[in-house]
Amino acid sequence: WESLTKLAASESIALRQPLLLARSSAMTRAPLRGHSTLLHPSSTRHPRGCYVHRGFQWAEPRRRCVTCAQQSRAAVDTGGPSPLSFGVLTDIQFANKEHRINHEGRELYFSDVSRKLESAAEVFNCEKVQFVLHLGDLVDGNDTQAKTDEDFLLVAQALNTIEAPVYCALGNHCQKVTKSLLHAHLESLSGTEVQSEPGYYYSFSPGHSWRVVVLDSNELSMREDCELEEESNRLLDTISGPHMAVPQNGGVSAAQLEFLQHELRLAREAGESVILCLHHPLLESAGRGDHLVWNHNYILDNIRDSPVTLVLNGHYHPGGYSHTHGIHHVVVEATVEAPHSVDAHAVVTVSQDCIEIVGHGAVTTRHLPLAVDRIDADTRTSRGTLTA
Repeated sequence: WESLTKLAASESIALRQPLLLARSSAMTRAPLRGHSTLLHPSSTRHPRGCYVHRGFQWAEPRRRCVTCAQQSRAAVDTGGPSPLSFGVLTDIQFANKEHRINHEGRELYFSDVSRKLESAAEVFNCEKVQFVLHLGDLVDGNDTQAKTDEDFLLVAQALNTIEAPVYCALGNHCQKVTKSLLHAHLESLSGTEVQSEPGYYYSFSPGHSWRVVVLDSNELSMREDCELEEESNRLLDTISGPHMAVPQNGGVSAAQLEFLQHELRLAREAGESVILCLHHPLLESAGRGDHLVWNHNYILDNIRDSPVTLVLNGHYHPGGYSHTHGIHHVVVEATVEAPHSVDAHAVVTVSQDCIEIVGHGAVTTRHLPLAVDRIDADTRTSRGTLTA
């Protein structure tokens, strides 16, 4: 807490005035399929493609292009392209308050989060990852709205020490932060503007024939301020099993499912494999039945026989893994539950034949083989397979 407070005080202006890419006066606009394109007029597309797509909109990342520098180094060192490399962590749930035991009987180490974040940033910067994914619940929530917002600002500033863009999925605890503040700083961290109101879902293409799609599994919810209350209630009426209809879970809207279908079509046409990220798990075998997205079956139906190879989730703090229909489902262990002096983050490397998740501390290391199991007329898609 003290280190975060000092860092925030030294950069209070930057803390409260995020540099929003889409609000810069240096933007020019041009039509694209009925929507707008945001590009820096003085720049051109990076040779391996580093444009960010969010809700049918495109823009270049604000930060320096780690992709091109990383690939250039690898081309010199190995004579070929480098694998995709990114950092991942989830459920930071920072709060300036005493540790407590959660409703499932496990301890939440709030005050140790700042050290774990500092350690994660050091690893990600040393490894020169291309980007970082946070899978939801940046804060836990505090006694007042002002304290909750202050907690979030400190976390945002700590994440800003990571040199690569940081892309976040929203968790159920993120809903406790003032919405305008939350979205503004998340857009600053990633260098993108997300225009998917009322949800927060988007995609980006890091190159290497991969696309990352980030969904908002809290767009439909039981919150009193839910902007899609009618659609949420209709979905709740269809849920079988009372253990799922709980306030900490949520669902995706029909519009968001349409967005997902659109992204999968684009990926298939471009010959890209897809990493799907959302806070709540999709499979009980990877997490637990009372932690799933309300309409997880709809999402699973959409990604079956699609370019999706890897699904990354948080929410279920102990973590987990499952594999079905050629897709690896990984639930990453929560940062906030890692004991004192134990880290909780991972570096993921994706090559042509496997996904390597190198866990640090509480996060499990995993080797996930990939194999080509389907060759369409227009594209070749790498899919996951299990090995003994």
